[in-house]
Amino acid sequence: MQVTLPPQFEGCTVRRCRKEQCNFGIGRLSSQIIIVDCDLYKQKHNFVDKICDFLLFAVDYRQLGIVLELKGGRLEHIDDIVVQLQNGANIIVKLAGNVVSSKSFFAVVLHGGSVHRNEFTLLRKKSVFFKGKAIPLRLGRCGANIREIIDDR
Repeated sequence: MQVTLPPQFEGCTVRRCRKEQCNFGIGRLSSQIIIVDCDLYKQKHNFVDKICDFLLFAVDYRQLGIVLELKGGRLEHIDDIVVQLQNGANIIVKLAGNVVSSKSFFAVVLHGGSVHRNEFTLLRKKSVFFKGKAIPLRLGRCGANIREIIDDR
């Protein structure tokens, strides 16, 4: 099955998830995953709210949907990170909710800098709501591979 996304995402897709010094590895799934750069989405649609860095979709692979925030440095402003991810989740529900399963939806934060234990603990307790379900955040280091993040833990 070919992934078909709403026309609102046209002109907003990229091949890699990379911001500053942080990246998210897609590996062999790259041909099955569509990556929406949310900076391009914001420009194209005059979206003024905070939003995550990327939205990822793959219908062939578990009806996958990911909201992704990349932080090359320290994890700061935790509430802002959650708002960015939530706004991305809201866009997925609105524009592609019919193709993304809540069982295969992930909210991911990757970081490159040091993380204070309190920040890490606080972020681990946060969730994003997707189709009425609280989805806990998944945390990883910059350079993490998609399978490391989404495979059942």
